[in-house]
Amino acid sequence: MTDHVFRRAIPGPVAVGDAVRVTFGELTVAARVVVASANARSIAVEFEAILGGYVGMMPLAWVDDHYEDLVTHTPVRVARADPGAG
Repeated sequence: MTDHVFRRAIPGPVAVGDAVRVTFGELTVAARVVVASANARSIAVEFEAILGGYVGMMPLAWVDDHYEDLVTHTPVRVARADPGAG
């Protein structure tokens, strides 16, 4: 599969510095993208919480149609943060 296909598959690819909301199980936290590959298939997010056993930072990889954490391969939802949310 080419990068072009992956770019289309990732809804609104994120970049370093982007504010996002990360959902792991039933917990959602505010986070910021601190590392991102050029095509956003691999990212790391930083947050102030314990989320799925991760303390403050979680590495993620794009698999099929969603992000997964790199240790347990649990699906993780990453969405751009609403700029109007306070």
